[in-house]
Amino acid sequence: MTHTGERRFCLSKKKHMFVIWVFFHIKKNRVKDEYNYIIETLCYNELISRGYQVYIGKTHKGEIDFIATRGSEKIYVQAAYLLADETVAEREFGAYRNVQDHYPKYVVSMDKMTVSRDGITHMNLIDFCLKGI
Repeated sequence: MTHTGERRFCLSKKKHMFVIWVFFHIKKNRVKDEYNYIIETLCYNELISRGYQVYIGKTHKGEIDFIATRGSEKIYVQAAYLLADETVAEREFGAYRNVQDHYPKYVVSMDKMTVSRDGITHMNLIDFCLKGI
């Protein structure tokens, strides 16, 4: 194994431990409203660590949490703590309603069961951080 390969392995292991630490602290002493901001911050930091340039997208009816570009690659990411009811799910998936291109679109949340719809992929945050897109 090359030095680069060993280094990559160590970084992966550290990243895994950091993600576990972060989720431990998310569950402790938090007000429910803070969770969405924490999830957005984790998604933002993860995209930056993967080499994306990250922007906030504005639409005439709201915003898309993140538009991430890396070279010619482009993805959209909506982040939410939980899709607790249909109103929250509609808000997160509905943010893409007026986006007419065919770049990948994701909704990332802490939900253990994911339900994709309308060509938009729903991912669990842990999978997003550890496995990637």
